[in-house]
Amino acid sequence: YEVRLDGVQLEYHNYRTRITARSDGQYQVDWLVPSSPLPSGEHTIQYSVTWRNAINDGVADYGPGTANISETGRCTFTVR
Repeated sequence: YEVRLDGVQLEYHNYRTRITARSDGQYQVDWLVPSSPLPSGEHTIQYSVTWRNAINDGVADYGPGTANISETGRCTFTVR
């Protein structure tokens, strides 16, 4: 994983919640990354993930040799 907050790569450790079963039969885990307090205004989180080996999450395949070699995303939010 590479996670950036406002373009700055975050250093993170294994801050994750327990894996829980959802009502739709899928599983969920959340990753938490502490940061210093953010100033008021708009902020963006971007992530990029690649896999060393192919995996399946129960719905799709990811990694080398699959249609999903990597994944990226972004979220913009406002601090008031």
